[in-house]
Amino acid sequence: ILINEGIIGHANNAVRGYEVAEEKELIGLAYQNYKMDQLRDSNAQLTVDGANGGNPIAKEEGMWTIIFDKSRNKYELTEDGTVDVAKERWKDNGDGTISKGTVTVQIGDYINYDCGASETNKLTYWSFGANNGYTEYGSQAFEITNNPKWKILGVNGSGNILITTADPIQKKKGGDFCLQGRKGFVNGPDELDAISEIFGHGEHAEGARSITVEDINKITGYTPSTPSKYTYTKKVEDGKIYRNGETSSRVSSYAYYENNDIKGEWKQLASGETSPEISHTAYSYSIDNTNAAKKMLTKKDDASSDAEYFLATRSVSCSNDHASFDLFMVSTGSKVLLGSLYQSNQIASGVGYCSGGLRPVITLASDVSIEYDSTNNIWKIK
Repeated sequence: ILINEGIIGHANNAVRGYEVAEEKELIGLAYQNYKMDQLRDSNAQLTVDGANGGNPIAKEEGMWTIIFDKSRNKYELTEDGTVDVAKERWKDNGDGTISKGTVTVQIGDYINYDCGASETNKLTYWSFGANNGYTEYGSQAFEITNNPKWKILGVNGSGNILITTADPIQKKKGGDFCLQGRKGFVNGPDELDAISEIFGHGEHAEGARSITVEDINKITGYTPSTPSKYTYTKKVEDGKIYRNGETSSRVSSYAYYENNDIKGEWKQLASGETSPEISHTAYSYSIDNTNAAKKMLTKKDDASSDAEYFLATRSVSCSNDHASFDLFMVSTGSKVLLGSLYQSNQIASGVGYCSGGLRPVITLASDVSIEYDSTNNIWKIK
């Protein structure tokens, strides 16, 4: 004990500290060289002397992992140049489980997160028509008076556990949440995030947002194809709108936004004018429900019926003479579909689309530890 905690122990710590400082400096120099190389060649890669076998180091989820060949010390380098000794983090195993050290957790398992809702601490949010575009109601109220059940959703790129509600969240008086028109398309994801945020103030929470189509795709293993890009032209000859390469059209108006800024000004295409390029990002697919993680996405917690809810991800579908501006959703029948809110040939109010609700996603603190309570079949946050 005297050796470990005395002079020799302090000497070993000093050597370790010097070694870490030296290796961090090498990483910093390599990062500076990488940034300069990127100015000349956008495909330049990071290499660090004495690390990773001298091979180029791939960036994964916004971070480089550097392992020195001799010391085997492991570091993480972020995109802004910050270097830290690597910590043991939660990771996605790609098989429906996440793990950290010796602990492995099934995606879809229950976890005892408490968002703090109660009869005396009501969590409320009012979604107004001025934001969501749905003018039939002056506002749509969410009021949470008890803590919902929570399940493991996965892990983010920083190694934080993500959790979501076992069932979609509905409005105060029940019923669907509705979005409509251009406002619904533009503001819909922000409204879903804002509603979800009221759940993010429990102990161990670092943030809250709405679930997205990317969350769904990660669990289902679906990879969207590369979006096609199109322009639309209003021909002088007949005043009709045509997608590039198309020869038939039924409509004579097309609204568009400039500089890829959907929150900016929308304009009507003038005769003889061609629109800015727009990406066709629409897709749909069925979820096969072959494991607990997928069933969590598509079924209500008691398995009595299908779950339906909006996803905070926009989509554009480009047909031969107009574009449809949509939000992704999980629909009945275990499908990822599109809820159409606005079409380029419509007036700004567009059409309304109502879905069963939404699902908040909570990011737990990176230092969270959990243990399994086999009596109650739930993971407990320590």
